[in-house]
This record gives sequence, C-alpha cells and structure tokens, in this order.
Amino acid sequence: AVVDDLVSGKLNHKGSTVPLLCALVYEAGAWNDGRFTLVQSRKGRSEMRLECQGQSAHAGNDHHRGCNAIRQLCRAVERIEDLTDYDRDLTVNIGEIYGGTGKNVVPSAAAASLEIRAADQHVFRDAVSSIQDIVGSIDPLRSSDGKTAATLEGVVEKEVMPWPRNDGTETLLEIFEHIAAVSVPSANGGILREDRGGLSDGNRFAHLGVPVVDGLGPGGGNAHCAGANGGPR
Repeated sequence: AVVDDLVSGKLNHKGSTVPLLCALVYEAGAWNDGRFTLVQSRKGRSEMRLECQGQSAHAGNDHHRGCNAIRQLCRAVERIEDLTDYDRDLTVNIGEIYGGTGKNVVPSAAAASLEIRAADQHVFRDAVSSIQDIVGSIDPLRSSDGKTAATLEGVVEKEVMPWPRNDGTETLLEIFEHIAAVSVPSANGGILREDRGGLSDGNRFAHLGVPVVDGLGPGGGNAHCAGANGGPR
C-alpha cells in the first residue's frame, strides 16, 4: 500500500489485488521507563470554516449603514469553544480568525477556521452537528438603519474519522509484545499502549478495516510547535 499524502487524504493500494493484512505506521514513537510505547487508537478530526457576510461602510460617515461581520462571528466563537468536553475526550479549537480591511471601515466579511477532535465516532458526529446548530441559532446582526442583516454559515472542509481500539490492532500489539519480550529482555514486559490525539495514516487504514499498529518511528517532543525535536528510538 502506498500513502500519497496524509494532508490530501489520498490512499492508494497499488500493484496488488491481495487484501491488506495489516498496516505498520512509522509516526513518532516513544520509549518510556524502558518500554516501547505503541499507538492503539487515534482521535478523528473535522476541519470546519465559519463564514460571515455583513455590510461595509465608512466608520466615520456611514457607520449606521454598516453591518459588522466580525461582531456577528464573535457571537458564535465562544459558544463553539465551550463545546470542548474533556470528560468525553472532545476538543474544539478555533485556531484562526480573519476579517476586515481597516480600522475606518465596518467589516463586511469575517471567517474562522477550527477543528474538532474526538475519540468516539458518536461524540465526533455530535460535535459537528452541535456547531451547525449553534451557527443556525444565532440571531443575525442588523445594521442600525435596518437595511442589512449579517449571514453566518459553517462549512465542513475535511474529515478524518477516529481510529478506535479494535481486536485486529490488539492482536498485532500482542505479536509486538512477544517480539519485544524475546528480542529486548530489558524492556520490562514489552510494550505500553497509547491512545493518541493526533492523526496519522493509521486513521485511514483503520477506516478501511485494516488492523493497524502505529508509533513505530523515532521519538521526539513538541510536535508541530516551536522547539519540536526528534530523538533516537
């Protein structure tokens, strides 16, 4: 199997009609207290964009004609962020906001990019639905002259479904556990299992029903952040 690109989500099973027996994914791994740590599940991710349209106007001469798109967008932001629920292993993060052209112009457009992550597929779907409900329930902001009303919509741009724990992955982990016990006696009992919040190609294989073991790559820290580092495995 060849994974073209995790970002684009393309997955090709090239050059063979033989079903995939398993997938071994070399995302970053870890070594904790003398034991290998391998990934047994991953959260899913939905990328969404909020888009708001208002009415531009000169902030000095015609402020009453303007309908502020940024203000309308902000009505939704806090309510959507409040959907985060650690007890349900659900996080919602609005990571980018755009809007306006200058301090002297009432902004006619604003947008926000956000992501949802959850381990459970039902929680995942419920969160996407809840965001759409919030967007639809917010009363439209109107210009002071009453001639313009703002619009707000939420668009799902891309989704990667959760990879839950499953029997196929557990069987693979038991094989790796046996290998570790035989080949690395100092591994103190073999491997540790990890449920990870980040995505990998393992999500896509798992969605195809293929047993997956992940985290076989080198260790490191501070993924996707300043100070990201790799280390020996």
